[in-house]
Amino acid sequence: MENSEIIRESKSILRGNYGKVIFPFLIVIIVNNLLSSAEVYQNLFSISEIESGVISLAITVLITFPLSVGVASYSISITNDLFDSNKLFDGFKIFVKSAVAGLIYYLVIILGFVLLIVPGIYAALTFSQVFYIISQNNDISIKEAFKQSSTMMKGHKWQLFKLIIRYVFYFILSVFTLFIWALWLIPQMNVSFAIFFRELNK
Repeated sequence: MENSEIIRESKSILRGNYGKVIFPFLIVIIVNNLLSSAEVYQNLFSISEIESGVISLAITVLITFPLSVGVASYSISITNDLFDSNKLFDGFKIFVKSAVAGLIYYLVIILGFVLLIVPGIYAALTFSQVFYIISQNNDISIKEAFKQSSTMMKGHKWQLFKLIIRYVFYFILSVFTLFIWALWLIPQMNVSFAIFFRELNK
């Protein structure tokens, strides 16, 4: 399925349902940004940058990564015309697996960017499906989830990269609407990524 078709289907699925999904996605983004921001802890507790960075990383592992699995689960459910926002908490049902998988993903990407920008992007794309895989198969091992993502993404990295860039461009354009358009773009983007996963998983 081409990216244009993926975006078209995401719009079709969400048409008439934006009111159900905008708020849940928005809350997740706000919570993630607040909890993972080192500056918040630095200003709140008057601590050093290193201390606030450690707290930020810990919160990211404990909260943000399980929420990322939940967002994947919720987005996939939307592609099946199920709008159950409780899916956002699915990652906490497999808390340890979600947190560890997220940490490994984070470290692999950081290592890639330390080497060069291109390896970092390559790693991010290669293992981009890990959260989706875990959300749909709670019993899969972390190692197998990464291996499966790598296999699924063979020959599809460029397509996903173009899909991401397309949404980055849309979000830049949303500046001219005072980011109001972004409220619609956020769920559309997540559903598009879920459709992309579904197509890979066929």
